[in-house]
Amino acid sequence: MLCRDGAGGHPGLAPYDRLIATVGVWDLAPAWLAQLAPGGRLVVPLDLRGVQVSAALERDGERWVSRSVAPCGFMRMRGSMTGTETVVVVRRDPELMLMLPEPREAGDVAAALDAAPTEITVAREEPAPPFTVGMGVALWLALHEPRWCVVNGDLGAGPALTPAVVQPDGIAVLAAHGSLVARGHGAGGARLAAELAAHIRAWDEAGRPDATGLRIEARPHAPAATTPATPPDPAATTPATPPDPAATTPAAPPDPAATTTAVPSGAVVIEKRHTTLVVGFG
Repeated sequence: MLCRDGAGGHPGLAPYDRLIATVGVWDLAPAWLAQLAPGGRLVVPLDLRGVQVSAALERDGERWVSRSVAPCGFMRMRGSMTGTETVVVVRRDPELMLMLPEPREAGDVAAALDAAPTEITVAREEPAPPFTVGMGVALWLALHEPRWCVVNGDLGAGPALTPAVVQPDGIAVLAAHGSLVARGHGAGGARLAAELAAHIRAWDEAGRPDATGLRIEARPHAPAATTPATPPDPAATTPATPPDPAATTPAAPPDPAATTTAVPSGAVVIEKRHTTLVVGFG
């Protein structure tokens, strides 16, 4: 057993046929990919904007492609590979927290929750367990709604993890106890409830996809080039020539076709520090 930052792997015994992370990872460490043998497999609890999935990945040319995906939940990795997840304490008694995929302003959530809710019923009867529905809706929101979060704590029916949409003027949460209801609170609660209800309907109409139907492609970023700086030669220094305005041409805007053709239709792109994830169902 070695006690060190796991992000560096263990190059002394590489290459490996299998690398397994038993802690939630926000990104794929470059050392893990480099230390896998050809045909090797990496299994990690991978963060997808706040939702964790256990992904088994294998190399496919210059990218890594999932061979299986399943829902999971692990403690988050610390150290050099710490992610962007943020926890906001809403109140202490009874305890209530927001779990955000990245830092952002959420407003006075406690005051919003004290206001009378606006409720939109999406389905009057819901046979699936609340946990199953919550997991499915959470994954859908993580891939389609930048304002999504998880409410962790007691909203009046005991401790629970509940997917929600939050912004500074209000919050909308999913209630899935025998029915499907989008419940909005605060000044913007009615609008947020309508938007959350639309997401729930879209998830339902898509066949209620879950983590097992995901396909994940990880595209490692090219390593930054490091060239030692050469000190200037004083003898070769010449006064700078001012630019000729007539010869200046504006930079050409990026070609949308060049950046989107490699992304499958309906897939979602998630940028990480070391990789770009392309995630989609099917």
